[in-house]
Amino acid sequence: MRFIELLHDEYKRKLLQYHYSDNTHLFIRISKLFNSFVNHIHQLYLETHVKHTKTIDKTHTYYPLVKSLHAQYKRTNKRITYRDVKEKISNLHINIINDLFKKLELPN
Repeated sequence: MRFIELLHDEYKRKLLQYHYSDNTHLFIRISKLFNSFVNHIHQLYLETHVKHTKTIDKTHTYYPLVKSLHAQYKRTNKRITYRDVKEKISNLHINIINDLFKKLELPN
């Protein structure tokens, strides 16, 4: 759980990994899962708001997150990149990140 809390702080995350090196395999799994999740959300955003090949409604699990990304685009008028999505998710409250991970809907 602490590792997830430090997603936005690379220095502290690496420090945690250094001091708990016996859990390296777990840190790697969480990082891979997180990056897959970020990629999934980025692709969902592109499909729904750029390519318009998919639609989601308010009942979709990730609707609030995708809507928040689109609001960021409207506010800044800059395209949403993978890095933007990663930053947005990394800066969410830990409880929200945990809830999103529990509802993980990654394509096979």
